[in-house]
Amino acid sequence: MIDVDGFKAVNDAHGHAAGDGVLASVAARLRAAMREGEVVGRFGGDEFCMLLTGGGIGDAAERADRLRAQVEQSARQARDVSDQRALLQSLVNGARFLDEKSARQPGALQVWNELSQLLPAGTYLEKMGIENGSLQLIGLTREANQLVSLLEPSPLWRRVNLTGVLQADQAANGRDRFTLTAELQAAPTRPAPVQETADAASAKQP
Repeated sequence: MIDVDGFKAVNDAHGHAAGDGVLASVAARLRAAMREGEVVGRFGGDEFCMLLTGGGIGDAAERADRLRAQVEQSARQARDVSDQRALLQSLVNGARFLDEKSARQPGALQVWNELSQLLPAGTYLEKMGIENGSLQLIGLTREANQLVSLLEPSPLWRRVNLTGVLQADQAANGRDRFTLTAELQAAPTRPAPVQETADAASAKQP
């Protein structure tokens, strides 16, 4: 008599279809180990019955040990494959999460690139913070009063505000210390450029 250890856990975790696959795999292993005239069949549930011929108890025990080792090796390989699939699924889920997060709001690199295009020359940022969908900038500039109007056109944020009082920094060559906040938002997707077909392009030619 042979029973499959941990078979119920397979059914509970992966469903009966996976359990049926395990039983079919075990049955194939058992059939391959049979000699001519020997019989193997499913006895019920996760149990199998083997009818062996000749060789005595010692031979039967040796064959059973050899068969158990083969099944254990197959089980280890299956677990390795399952772990690799789980890892791959985790990576896919992680990439999907990052894509969805990026769709909701821009990342730090995208924000930095946008700021480098919009902030006036000579501006020095002491801090750029992104938290809970909000952007905070602390720095020094000679054009603090123009910051809101310079940054407002960006599609990456809205509600740009200078908070607190501008503080003149005598050691900063006439630059004022500022604190600015804004709400981040997803940048609108740009439609793909329309490509003219050869027929349409030729129709425009005189």
